Amino acid sequence: MPDAQESRLLLGSLLSYALVACTVEFDNEFERRLIEPTGETFETWKREVFLVSLAMWANYLRFLADGEKSVAELGRLALRDDAAIRSALNGLTRWRYVTVEPPPQSNGRKPPFRDWLIRPTPAGERCLRIWQPLPAVIEERWCKRFGASEIRRLKRRLAHVLGQRGAPAPNYLPLVSSRREMYSEVAHGSQGSVATDDAPLYVLLAQTLLAFTLDFEADSPLALPPCANALRILGEAGIPVRELPDRSGVSKEAIAQALNLLGRHGLVAVEPMATERGKQARLTDSGLASQVAYAERLRLIEQRWHAEFGADAIGALRQSLDAIVVTRQAAQSPLAKGLVPHPCTWRATRAAPEVLPDHPIVLGRGGWPDGS
Repeated sequence: MPDAQESRLLLGSLLSYALVACTVEFDNEFERRLIEPTGETFETWKREVFLVSLAMWANYLRFLADGEKSVAELGRLALRDDAAIRSALNGLTRWRYVTVEPPPQSNGRKPPFRDWLIRPTPAGERCLRIWQPLPAVIEERWCKRFGASEIRRLKRRLAHVLGQRGAPAPNYLPLVSSRREMYSEVAHGSQGSVATDDAPLYVLLAQTLLAFTLDFEADSPLALPPCANALRILGEAGIPVRELPDRSGVSKEAIAQALNLLGRHGLVAVEPMATERGKQARLTDSGLASQVAYAERLRLIEQRWHAEFGADAIGALRQSLDAIVVTRQAAQSPLAKGLVPHPCTWRATRAAPEVLPDHPIVLGRGGWPDGS
């Protein structure tokens, strides 16, 4: 199948590169505003909170900006079911952004968890104030970097697809887990909204990519994140597992989850290397067949979108995305200027990515788009 070097990048990949770059720039700016005033760096900063990514604010924490919410109310706003909300709140409580307690009128009785109240901690409130203006800040940077007219066109073209689609969606891709086979699950409800072209750029990118992902996964035996980030780059010959994060653009933890999942399906074999220490991963015969089916499914979804939304509309959207992405090689893409971290952020302690992920792999470790 064509690999990452193919000359024509697929629509789902273009959406992913743009969204991941927008997210990383957003996260870096949040951390700069949180940490830089202390005069510290990430390595010496006294951590009031465990740092999280845009997904956690966009899907959950932003709803607390105007005050406390019940667990049930947050679930309706976030379009997430009870299990997903409980899992997210476990993390946000542990990371000191919120408290979750029974309502005062419980009178010693333990009410259903759906009735418990979620409140931001003092540190959480400070983070909410920092996050609030950042969508506009990052979008203004993109307007200066790529041209305001180009970004307006991109937003209109994304909004056209979403308007035709008409289904409410969260503001960011949902967290995925190996327990759910990494499928993207959204509990549709009356509180969701369909983004229009005055929505933040990251919302339009995320909701369009989520629509693409849900179409791919609707009748697929495999979810899109492990296919895009592991199945895609493997082959019949073994590749050292330690090389897979650099080749895929996602973290070693995300690669481990993807390999475990693909291994359970009998698609990947992970085994000791013959000539050096460490392990290698290769596709089995079933894995090679699944790799071909994955590539064909991507093309089929793009063809369906041409029929559903109009070939001219999808061609125009691709043109806008091509203009800002150019290549998935991170250093050679126009997106690279926004990926440079401030010295006080955690990404400044890591090597710059060689490539961007072909699909965000948003894990419960903090919602990072590369599974970090």
